[in-house]
Amino acid sequence: MELGYEIEGKELEDLFWRFKSVTCGRHGLSTATVKLIDADGEEHIGCSVGTGLVDAAYKAVDLIAKVPVTLLEYSMSASY
Repeated sequence: MELGYEIEGKELEDLFWRFKSVTCGRHGLSTATVKLIDADGEEHIGCSVGTGLVDAAYKAVDLIAKVPVTLLEYSMSASY
């Protein structure tokens, strides 16, 4: 692996679920940091808290863009 750890099988599965329980938040709150680059190449960073990962990310985008945004559709896939 990239970090020099060799983790497989049950140990990998247990580690994945421990990681997921930390990154998804314990009190129904998630955080997101979003970096957007505008047409001039300038970077803008926004951080926000939301009731889930997508909510937090969109709130961070709203902080940067300062225009109303409506999520029409999204999909997510994960693998480990």
